[in-house]
Order: sequence, then structure tokens, then C-alpha cells
Amino acid sequence: MLGVMRGVRFGQLCNTNGIAIGVNGGVKPKYPMKQCDCESKKQDILISLIDLHHIREMRIYKKSLYHKGRLRAKNAIINKVAELQESPLVVKPIKIMFMDEMRFGLISNYRRSWSLIGKRTVIANQQEFINRYLYSAIDPITGENFHLLGFNDVNATITKKFLEALMEEYPEYHILLVWDNAPFHRKKELHEMAGLTPMYLPSYSPELNPVERFYGEVRKSTANRLFQNIDIQKDIIEEEVVKWMKDTDKTQKLCGYDWIIEQWRCI
Repeated sequence: MLGVMRGVRFGQLCNTNGIAIGVNGGVKPKYPMKQCDCESKKQDILISLIDLHHIREMRIYKKSLYHKGRLRAKNAIINKVAELQESPLVVKPIKIMFMDEMRFGLISNYRRSWSLIGKRTVIANQQEFINRYLYSAIDPITGENFHLLGFNDVNATITKKFLEALMEEYPEYHILLVWDNAPFHRKKELHEMAGLTPMYLPSYSPELNPVERFYGEVRKSTANRLFQNIDIQKDIIEEEVVKWMKDTDKTQKLCGYDWIIEQWRCI
């Protein structure tokens, strides 16, 4: 059994005599040979195996959560829409929208960047803990999207204001709002709003929410940059969001997940 040991330069292994050897065993190593303790070597191997086992278990666990989430969401939209259509309280056409919140602030936001070959990439760093929040709701069927930004916090009170503005934007629809299991999403006042029905995504399934993907694109507008104050950053994010609001086709291509479209076509 082979493994890289502590105290041994990368690319070198230890033989049974505790002598550092090359990766291929008989090949002379590039660096000077280094003595190491065989007992320490065995202990390091054991620690490495335990770490690998934990990593493998965590990956399997996350993968199982992902598949369970997909299975739970498989017919969730169809079932919820059917339930609303049978309700005498719902007389308007149903519009599905996914919602989420994004925090942005003066702490550095890193992304991949270009640099000259042979030169180290240098990106300025900023550690300022001033934050604001962006609320977004996106229709993955049509690409229509609605946003409010600049909030100092996320809570049930602010969320209710956003939902009221959302319903004013689409008064001709009954909105089926799909969101995550954030604690403040469970407040009773958010579930008693006429013209809107909240619906939860499966737990531990952020990849099922297309708004997360939208936020990934929005964050690119402020990546690898420094800002003197939060208002400058807010204006840049607002400009980026307005571009997406105007281009509903682009938004639909980004957020029109197959599992959502397939269910909507069956309604």
C-alpha cells in the first residue's frame, strides 16, 4: 500500500526500511533521500485511510441527499398545481416563481481571471464587513423576473414586503412561490397572503433552485474588484440585474431547468 507521508517531500514514498524512494520504487529520486520513522509511517497511512473513508462517506451522503431531493421534487409541482386548481379560493391562472435571497458586501468576491503567462496573478483583497441583500423571484417557464435590493437584513418582515411588491407586479396571477427551508420562510404571516402559495424545496437541495444559478451570474459583475462603499457595489449589481430583467429569453435559458419544464408541460 502506497501513500504520501508526513515529513517526506511530495513525490517520495518510504520503503520498509524507512528510506525515501522514488515514486516508481527503483528510480533515483530527484531530491536527496530522507530518513523517516516506520512507526510514524504506519500511523500516517492509517490516518490517511481514515480521512479518505470519511471523505468518501460524506460524498456518498451528499449524493444520496441530491437524489432524494430530485425524487421528492419529481412530481411536487404537478401535485401542488392540481391541489390549487381544485381549491375554490384560487380563481386566477397560476404562475410559478422560484425565490431566493443573496447577500453582497465589501468583502472580496473572487473568480477566475486572466493573467500573462509566467506571471503570478495578483488580485487585491478587501475585508470590510458591510453587507446588503438582494431578493429575487424568477419564472423559469417564461424567464420573467422580479427583484428588490438594498435591504440591510433578511427576515419575515422584509420578505413580506417583497412578496407584496411581487403580487403587485403580477396582479392577474395566483403565484406558486417555490423557496428553500430558511427559518423565516416558515412564519405564519407569509403563508396567509391572498394570491400567493408558498412551496418548499426538499431540504439540502440548493441545486434545485434556479435562482442560485442566476446569483452565480450576478456575482461575476463584482468579482475581483474593490469598492469604496457599498452603494457603488449596489449600483453595479442593479445594472446587472436590469440587464437580466430586460432579456427574459436569456433568463429562461439559464433558469429553465428540465425537471421544472417537464412538470409544467404535464399541467
